Amino acid sequence: MEQREKSLKTGLVNLGGFMLFCGVGLSSWLLVNAIFIEVPYFIDTLPEGEAIASILSLLIQLCNIFPVIYVVLYSYCHIPHRVSIFALSACAIATSIFLATTWDIIIVDHSLCLFLFTYVSGVIGCMSVVIYYPFASRFSPFLTSAVSLGMGFTGLIASLLGILQQQFDISVSGYFGLNTLILVCSCACFIGTLWKGFKPLSTDPIINVDPEDVVVTLSQKTLSQTLPSGETQQTQPEPPRVSNSYGHCLTVNYTSWILILNQFSICFMYYFLLGLIPYSVAYLSDGGSVLSRMYIGGMILGSVGRFLCTWKIFRFKSLLLLLGFSVAQFILSLVVGFQCFSASKQWIPEEWIWVIVFCYVIFSALNGYEDTLIYQIAAVSQQLPSDIERITRFIGLSNQAGSFTGSILTFILVIIGVVE
Repeated sequence: MEQREKSLKTGLVNLGGFMLFCGVGLSSWLLVNAIFIEVPYFIDTLPEGEAIASILSLLIQLCNIFPVIYVVLYSYCHIPHRVSIFALSACAIATSIFLATTWDIIIVDHSLCLFLFTYVSGVIGCMSVVIYYPFASRFSPFLTSAVSLGMGFTGLIASLLGILQQQFDISVSGYFGLNTLILVCSCACFIGTLWKGFKPLSTDPIINVDPEDVVVTLSQKTLSQTLPSGETQQTQPEPPRVSNSYGHCLTVNYTSWILILNQFSICFMYYFLLGLIPYSVAYLSDGGSVLSRMYIGGMILGSVGRFLCTWKIFRFKSLLLLLGFSVAQFILSLVVGFQCFSASKQWIPEEWIWVIVFCYVIFSALNGYEDTLIYQIAAVSQQLPSDIERITRFIGLSNQAGSFTGSILTFILVIIGVVE
């Protein structure tokens, strides 16, 4: 009975910690996702019109210089995570308030206030990738998954608030006001993680071995082996051997490079399509409504994909399967990209627009799932907390590099008139 109560208490503590770390992740990309949910309203209201989606996407990707600067500075002076995360949370709250009050202010025939605070939102999101994941990785892959789920939920929450906005005819300012409340809750969750005092992983690599990966577990003490004569022989145990889930010929460095390049590719595809899709529905009579539903559907399924990674049964460790997901996304991105190009030229009838919507939503689901899975594989492929933190930080950089490259390519295609 006592053991059962102890197990129940431990489970509740783990659940509470998971929810707190999940809440911390909400302050990362919530504003960026909220801004894209509002794109249909921006198109109808602001002077930039349909070009505003690619402009906002480019502004966000121009923020990627800040993670690079942070990683360089971190190698010389370790900035405490509690300082950097609290600063990002406070900045997100202030930015959301400014968006709510100044988004429609036009200066010199341009939406400069919206551009400015979109840029700040992008800085918050880009910096969170190289701060939140390393912060959570210091504790356990379980909490790394929680932060990733929270970051994925930013799309889900922004989408649900978008649905609420449509149902109750809430203004754009009111929509950003609701997002401000979510950001305040996220800041409170981070304060909760500090109050709970979670213990970091041990610096001893043996202690940090994943029990599921251990093939042979021997005591650290000298073992007594009984000989046929009845005598005992003191033998020194072999160190624990960890099963190689990534193939016999793969080293940790090789695995890390695969994860980094994979993250670059999936983020490149996602942001390339994110800037291209608005031009595919511009000629439709209800293009704004279709675009809004497409974004909401993609963000919801993307969050579902991340949520699946929190369950052990869906937490695969095979790199071949990971690459298979990337190939599937590549094929879907080609289909969506070709359809977007054709739709922008009005080469396809309106009734075929569902192909773009369906493929983009499925693509988003796979993208969210694989994005979380990459960080989890990185967490279990290393033994020392310092190595886990380092690899997650570089995967975060590849995330931002892929996003930046995809957005730049979309912007160039728009400028030269390939899509219009």
